[in-house]
Formats: sequence, C-alpha cells, structure tokens
Amino acid sequence: MYLNQYNQSNVVHQQLYDAWQGVVNNASVMGWNGNDTLNVTDFMTTWINYPGFPLLTVARDPSSDHIIVSQERFLLGNPSSAQNYHYRVPLWYWNQANNQTNMAWLNMDTPTQIPFAASNPFILLNPQGIGYYRVNYDANNWNQLITAISQSASLFDLRARSQLIDDAFAIARTDKLNYSVPFQLVGYLPTETSWIPWSTAMTALQYIGIMLSRTANYGVYQTYTRGLITNAYNNINFAITPDDVLQNNYNLLIAGTACNLGISACVNRFNASFSKAVTDCVNSTLSSSCNSIPANEREVAYCTGVRVQGAPAFNYLMQIYSNETDNMERVNIINGLACANEGWLVQSLLDACLNQGIVQSQTLFVYRKLAYNPVAVSMMAEYLITNWNNPVAQDDELVLAATRNLNTNYELSQLTGFAKNALNGDMLLSQVAVIQANVQWMNMYASDAVAAMQTYTIKF
Repeated sequence: MYLNQYNQSNVVHQQLYDAWQGVVNNASVMGWNGNDTLNVTDFMTTWINYPGFPLLTVARDPSSDHIIVSQERFLLGNPSSAQNYHYRVPLWYWNQANNQTNMAWLNMDTPTQIPFAASNPFILLNPQGIGYYRVNYDANNWNQLITAISQSASLFDLRARSQLIDDAFAIARTDKLNYSVPFQLVGYLPTETSWIPWSTAMTALQYIGIMLSRTANYGVYQTYTRGLITNAYNNINFAITPDDVLQNNYNLLIAGTACNLGISACVNRFNASFSKAVTDCVNSTLSSSCNSIPANEREVAYCTGVRVQGAPAFNYLMQIYSNETDNMERVNIINGLACANEGWLVQSLLDACLNQGIVQSQTLFVYRKLAYNPVAVSMMAEYLITNWNNPVAQDDELVLAATRNLNTNYELSQLTGFAKNALNGDMLLSQVAVIQANVQWMNMYASDAVAAMQTYTIKF
C-alpha cells in the first residue's frame, strides 16, 4: 500500500509512520499503557532520535512470581561519562512450562515487573531474536540456561541459541558479565550441527583470538578453540550438494577453523586436495575449468596449501589468479593468498593490491581476510601509512579493515600522530575510537577471557 501510494514520489518519515499506523489500527495492536492502540510515531521517536540500543537486565525474585526487567543503553567497555537513554521496548519472553512466547512493554524510566511463575527453572527473553536489544540475566538464571542448553540444546529455538551466545560474549566486553559465562555457555557447541550458532560463536571467538594473537596467551586461545571444534570437524559431512547453503556454510566454517588451528586430519585432507589440484591444472591456465576440488571446498584447500607449502603455493595462486576469469574462483584464490603466514608473502600481497596485480574491486576482500591473519595485523596499517599518497590506500573500507584489530598504545599513538598531519587523515582518525576500545579490552578483559578459556577447555 505504502509503496504503491508513493511510487516515484518524495516522502518524509512521517508518511511511513502513518502507513504503519493504519496497519496497527486494523490489527488492534495495543500500546504500552494497555488501553490504547499503539502510537507508531511515539514508539519510533526513541529509536530514531536516540543512538544505540538497550541492554535489558533481568532479575528473578525467588519469593514472588515475578521477574524485574530494567534497561540502559548498551555500550562496550566501561564508559564513565556516556549519556544514558531509555527506549520504548516491546519485550518477548518464553515460558518453558507451556512453551508459549508472551509479550509485554518495558517501562522507559522505571523497572518493569512481569508475572512469571517461580517454579520455572529459568526465563528466556527475546527467544526468536527479533527484539533489538541485548539481555543480561542474574547469575542463577544464567546458570540455569547453561545447564538447560548443555543437556538439550534442541529445547531452544535455533535463533535463541545464537542470540544467547551473541549477548553473552558482547556483555562480557563490559563490566556487567564475567567471561566465565559465555565460555561455559558455548561448551555445548561440540554437539551443535547448525551453522548459525557456530557462526555467532566463532565471530566472538575470532575477536578474542586476534586480540591475543600477538601475546604469549595466543596458545591458550588455540588450545581452547581446538577442543571446541575437533568433534565438530570429525563428524563433518562433506558429501552434500552445493545447493545446501546452510550446510555448506557450516562445513566451510568448521573446516576452515580446524585447518587454521592445525588439526592434523583437516590439514592433511585439504593440503592433499590442493596438491592434487596443482597437478590436475598443470596444462591449463584456468583453475575453474580443471580444478578437481569441489567448489565449496576450494577456499579451505587454497588457504591450507599456502599455510603448509608457503611460497610455492602462494606463487602458484598468484599465477592462476592473473589468468582466471571466473569471479567466484578469484575470490577463493584471494582468500587462499591472504592465509600467508610469512611476512614477506603478506608484503607481496599488499604490493599486488596497490599496483593492480589484484583487481581494485577485490582488494577489499584481501584486506578483510588479512585483518584476521596474525602476521598481517600490524603490517597492513604500516603499509597504508607508508603508501598514503596512493589513492588506493585512502579508501575508507580499506582503512577500516587495516586498522580494526590494532590493540596497542604504541599503534594508537603512531596512527594518531600520522593522521593529524596527513592529507585526508580524517579517515584514519575515524578509527581511533575502535583502536581505543581494543586497547581497553586488552587492559580490562583479556585476562578474564584467558582465565575462562583455561578453566573451560574441552579435552580432545
């Protein structure tokens, strides 16, 4: 209706609100006072005018059949002077006893009481992950959730499993939750067979890994993650059809992580695949036409080949990249090249990006992949600064990828000092807050994460 009414016309946001209001009126959706129909304009005002989104804190009163929910703006780290905001929050919560999801409105300025039987072992908010907020629970409720998901993960909706993991790791990057909670929570993952929770967990763990990658505690991270993923890799099903997107994503994530961590079964399998592909393509210039590796396994094979075989594999991929015409195959090759674990090979790849050896439209793929290569973390930022006069080096997205994982005061000082005097240095200065957050994480939370990984490492 809205799209048809204003087709090829200029609009303001109020016209969208009015269209939504008509739908709300027809459906008799009730607002926060419980008596009147939801006012869309009033509801949207806090979400549009206020930055960020809320963190909901849930406390159970064991002496009554209620939970108490309060809100504040969610912020990473430990900001001492940030302004707080309150939002109009529709709150969904799941009752395990009757397997029903109910909805309530959260008060803006005062905690909200919601009826919930004390006999229920736990409460779960945002069970389908549709609410735009994070949720923190009291210690007992977190423990009950961890116990329940470890005993029967299927009790929880797939989205709920992912949301719990995402919330726990994100809140642990504040002063409001110890890292022991998310690391206990993901202890069930060796039995998880769905890509979405694994992807959520590995995104959080990848951040921790790259933060620790230049410290003496990187081995703790590697040992922990090997324990988490070994069982999943051992049970992976490679005999799937290419059109099974979610299962292919799962296989790529599990195999890619396992090989990156040096799990021998994975390394041997994919290094052998790479070597066979080199042999198969010895008389061909197009990898996409002669390659025997299944298309959904090539990224892992190329990456493993470069890690294991070094310069010969790297040079081979550079050669076939220059001849390749298939865009997806080029992306696979780029992902393999970015796995180089020797500094001079990384330098060669950065040179290729700058001098058009890698086509400019795909340079960003290289930088985003290199951002999580421990060998490349500091090299990328130094390289951009050294070559700042080259327009390619001043691309906003490249700057973001090259600096997003810097985490030392020295790197922060070097970047800030250069950016203040450089032409278009504002691009670099825009990343200062990101690097400051990384430095703060290293100072305030790294030791807690390391201790939690040491405590909850799974034997394999």
